[in-house]
Amino acid sequence: MAGRESLRRVREEDHGPLLSPHLRDGYEHDDYEFTDVTIGERIATGTLKANRFYRHKDDASYLSAPPATIRVCQLAIIYPCRGIGVPRKDREACLEALSLGCRKLIVGLDEVLIELEITSKEVRNERIHDRANFDRDAGSFIGTVSLFMPDEPLIESA
Repeated sequence: MAGRESLRRVREEDHGPLLSPHLRDGYEHDDYEFTDVTIGERIATGTLKANRFYRHKDDASYLSAPPATIRVCQLAIIYPCRGIGVPRKDREACLEALSLGCRKLIVGLDEVLIELEITSKEVRNERIHDRANFDRDAGSFIGTVSLFMPDEPLIESA
C-alpha cells in the first residue's frame, strides 16, 4: 500500500477529541418508524417518521447515513418476506452489498420517503437473492443494496 512508510501512530488523547459523538453512539438513540409501506412486483416504498433524533452541536437535526441505511435494509427485508408470504421475520437476512451516495442533507424528518426499485430477484442455492436501487427523499441519498435469505424458515413459523 502506497504511503505506509509515512504512517505515524496517533495517541488516543489526540484522536479521541476528533471522534464524532453521533457516530460513536448518538445515532443509536434515534427512533424512526415506518408510517406507510407499499410493496409491488418490483418496487417497495416506505415513509419514515422521526419520533426521536440526535441533535448535533449546531442544534441541527437530520437523517444521517447510519439510521437511513438501517431503514433501507429493513425495507429490503420486508420486500422478500412479503413476496413469499411470511407473516413475520422468521429467517436471517444477510447484507451482501451496499453502496450509498449522499447528495444533500435530509432535514425534514416528518415524512422521509424511501423507494426500492428491485433490479434482480432470484432463488438459487435455497436462498432468495434480491438487488435493488434505492432513493431516499427524492435523490438526497441514492445507492444499491443486495441481500439474501433462506427461502425456508430457520425457526418455527407457527
